[in-house]
Amino acid sequence: MNPDICIIQECEKLKEDYFPNAKFFWTGRIENKGLGVLIKNESAFLDPIYNPNLINFIPIRSDNIKILGVWAYNHRAKKFGDDVSGETIQAIKFYKKWLANNDLPCVFGGDFNNSVIWDKPNNQNNHS
Repeated sequence: MNPDICIIQECEKLKEDYFPNAKFFWTGRIENKGLGVLIKNESAFLDPIYNPNLINFIPIRSDNIKILGVWAYNHRAKKFGDDVSGETIQAIKFYKKWLANNDLPCVFGGDFNNSVIWDKPNNQNNHS
């Protein structure tokens, strides 16, 4: 496999230049279990809009694409404090303008840890 972009949940923290001819970006609170985004694009960088209080969501920008990597941590993020969130809906609200800006194509993907089969009445984090 030789992908241009990989969004990898539950991975360890590695150096940005760990993979040849690619950049690796990582976020998380546990060094051996976070979210990594691997991209073959030398112009890629962590976007300044990055919010570390949104656990395991990482915005990457390059000269030709934006990526919001996702590993939804949902209710488990609360173990890191009351000021953090692991819910995708919170990340969508925070990054809404960034995602909607038509300056570049955008990929929003990863592990959403959600399904319509787990939806609950009146839950804002429902998958549907």
